[in-house]
Amino acid sequence: MVAAEKRHTPELRFGGFSEEWAQKTGAEITDKITKGSSPTWQGFEYTKQGVLFVTSENVRDGFLDVSKPKYLPVEFYDKQKNSSLRFGDILINIVGASIGRCCLYSRNERAFTNQAVALFRVKESNSIDFVAYCYQQSRIQKIISGTQSESARPNLSLTDLRELQFNIPSPSEQQKIAAFLGAVDNKLTA
Repeated sequence: MVAAEKRHTPELRFGGFSEEWAQKTGAEITDKITKGSSPTWQGFEYTKQGVLFVTSENVRDGFLDVSKPKYLPVEFYDKQKNSSLRFGDILINIVGASIGRCCLYSRNERAFTNQAVALFRVKESNSIDFVAYCYQQSRIQKIISGTQSESARPNLSLTDLRELQFNIPSPSEQQKIAAFLGAVDNKLTA
């Protein structure tokens, strides 16, 4: 039997699942981990229309807050397509006081991120919702807090996110767990 501290599979599980969970890195469960850049460094200013620009202020614990949206010209977006968002991307604050906060990008509108928000695009073989819940676990948040660089402004690097360890069950078990946690969240919200 695997020692308790090395065990990746929880004792309490839904019935019908017996496969051991695998420990995988962020790089192994994603197609893309990246971040955007600062528009002011490149001579761009916010506009009243254009492409939605997601900053760390927008990324809340479990939801994207666009009550005060920021927009940038399409020309800047075209230069920054690497940080272009897709429905289902996980957004993670990697700089400042809100470090570790994360949410799903659940909009169909064009958008991209700045340098303080990482884009974490989960491979189709994994449940986006499951991985997003993993980020919100206290275990992952403690790891994130412990990997911050000791600079004037705390930050996580993209390398930190690529090397972060996740305990991953089979895709069907991920779906079951995510559906259950989603139902709990909905009841709490109601």
